[in-house]
Amino acid sequence: IGVTDSLNLVIAPTTGCNFACPYCFEGEKTSKIITDEVIENLICFINGYSSVKRLDLTWYGGEPLMAFSKIKQIVHRIKKCCNAEICSQSIITNAYLLSDNVIRDMMDLGFTHIQISFDGDEENHNKTRFLKGNKVGTFAKIIDNLDNLVRQTPDDFKIDLRINVNKENENDFAALYKKLIQRYGTQKINPYPGFIRETSK
Repeated sequence: IGVTDSLNLVIAPTTGCNFACPYCFEGEKTSKIITDEVIENLICFINGYSSVKRLDLTWYGGEPLMAFSKIKQIVHRIKKCCNAEICSQSIITNAYLLSDNVIRDMMDLGFTHIQISFDGDEENHNKTRFLKGNKVGTFAKIIDNLDNLVRQTPDDFKIDLRINVNKENENDFAALYKKLIQRYGTQKINPYPGFIRETSK
């Protein structure tokens, strides 16, 4: 293996989530949040690669925005303690917690890319992507947050919108794709199908 000057890390700041999607692999497991000890181990891990000059970070979960303070802590620690420079940051999120403050902080931290998932158009999405505890649908709130995200981010910020397609919602993709393009244009957003393989029936 040749020496490389870049390192790509996928970091889950929490395994917890605010949604209760019935198909989720996390299920009813106890949620965990990254500890200060693990963060310091991460810094040591990065510094162990002396040849690395650039870092590409992907924030994953759970729902990573539930531990956004940890994301900020990790980014600040890397900037303070590591020689490698953060060149890109992406986040995979359900976008329910994507408030104006979070968007502003993401821009300050140097985020470059986001992926948001839908389970079809509003009716089908709300059947599977609902809040934990009260089963409240989440589609309208996510669209509101997406409105703000498109408005408050620079032109080169990438927004991938994954529209999950399965037997129940297979007719939703074309209609939702058209709606999203009409609402936001094509400069920043990229709606695309995520085909779900049904493994249990």
